[in-house]
Amino acid sequence: MKVVIVFIIGVIFGAYLLWKIMVVARRILSRRQVEMGMIAEERARDLLSRRGYRIEEVKPEADVELIVDGKRERARVQADFLVSKDGSNYIAEVKRGEEARIPLSPRVRRQLLEYFLAFRPDGMIFVDMENERIHRIDFILDVGRRR
Repeated sequence: MKVVIVFIIGVIFGAYLLWKIMVVARRILSRRQVEMGMIAEERARDLLSRRGYRIEEVKPEADVELIVDGKRERARVQADFLVSKDGSNYIAEVKRGEEARIPLSPRVRRQLLEYFLAFRPDGMIFVDMENERIHRIDFILDVGRRR
């Protein structure tokens, strides 16, 4: 009987210890991702400057208004950079890792479109930090409209 109780206590303690390790590991990974994102944004700032873009604002914000079930609501949108070049303003979005390889992926495309509608810039800049490439993206909003 004592062996069974010791075994059960050991299993419970082991499960608790495993859970704590996973919590700490998740926290460390999250912190690391934030740090890597900040490094990528610093590198992107240098890349944009080298390519002739002027950084006008870091982490620009815009409010958007929606009507949800008849009630007016507000939401805040935050981009990576507001930049300018040759008299035009752009919102620049920085990506690294897998997302940087596919600027037209649905998730990135929706994010860029949200920023485009919120900020109304002259165009969008997608900064691929994996390949240190800058892509200019423009939206044509009347394509695909139902008639």
